[in-house]
Amino acid sequence: MKTVTLIALCLFASGCKTDGAATITPSAGEVASSPASRSAVPGPEVVNGDTCVDDAWLLTHYDVKRLASGSSPAPLSQGSTEPATGYPIECCANGVLGADDDWRCGHDWPSSDVVDCSLWREYHDALAAAHPVGARSARVKANLATLKAWFTDGHNCMAEPPG
Repeated sequence: MKTVTLIALCLFASGCKTDGAATITPSAGEVASSPASRSAVPGPEVVNGDTCVDDAWLLTHYDVKRLASGSSPAPLSQGSTEPATGYPIECCANGVLGADDDWRCGHDWPSSDVVDCSLWREYHDALAAAHPVGARSARVKANLATLKAWFTDGHNCMAEPPG
């Protein structure tokens, strides 16, 4: 993941253009041994316009607490090579997102508005469906638990009005 972040930061800082299909290849052990490599979700090395708008991909490779925490794209934390909050900066490199999706880099994830609490359940269910039980990484398991708790507790969301 550090390789992906560093390359994306280089692209972002230098203003390089890509064709929207940037592919970064990690070392063989980084992806081949990961549970995510056995799921239907592309690996972390596939940063492009399709993966960056796919919530299952985002939730597979990023901590949901970080994604939903605020500023987008996030600056690097002091002493870190990874952004601490917000929409992935790799996705905001020049040319990764198309014109219809580049707004994502200027807004909070998943929305600048308070979301309906059912959205956390939808994300939970989509993430669970994307990864068979035996092929869930620690990040996927943690995100599933967080999303379930957020739905149950009404975290940063508004409940649907009673029917």
